[in-house]
Parts: sequence; C-alpha cells; structure tokens
Amino acid sequence: MDQYFQREGRDWERYAWLKARTVAGDIEAGEAWLQTLRPFVYRRYLDFTALDGLREMKAAITAEVARRELHEDIKRGAADPRRP
Repeated sequence: MDQYFQREGRDWERYAWLKARTVAGDIEAGEAWLQTLRPFVYRRYLDFTALDGLREMKAAITAEVARRELHEDIKRGAADPRRP
C-alpha cells in the first residue's frame, strides 16, 4: 500500500488520511503504519494544482455538511481538535 500511495495516491485519498486514527486492533502497529504514510499525506513539495483541488474538495464537503446538518458525521464532520 505504501508504494501505491507514493505512486498513484490521489488528492482525495491524501485528504482522507489527514483524519485517520488507529481505533482498534493492534494500536501500536496501526500508529506505526500511519507514520509511514506521513510522506504521502504531508508531501514535502505541493504544487498549486493539488492545493486548489484540496480547497475545492474541502469547500464541497463543508457545503454538504452545512446543507444536510452532518456536523456529527465522523466521515464529513470536523476533525478531532485534539489531534494534529
């Protein structure tokens, strides 16, 4: 999976991994794997096209959450403010 994300990972996948948390199973192994994804999620160099895509995606999600009152939705609602 690591190779897939580095070669073919898409903007929406990167955005989804921003909220990823280990919640079950082997927590230590899950946290270690999330650390291996950091170079994909937080790229060293980000082009303006990718930034524009993320802004558009975030705006669409925010509009959908407001329109459908999904503030408590784990997938589309706000991220946990206690986690970076």
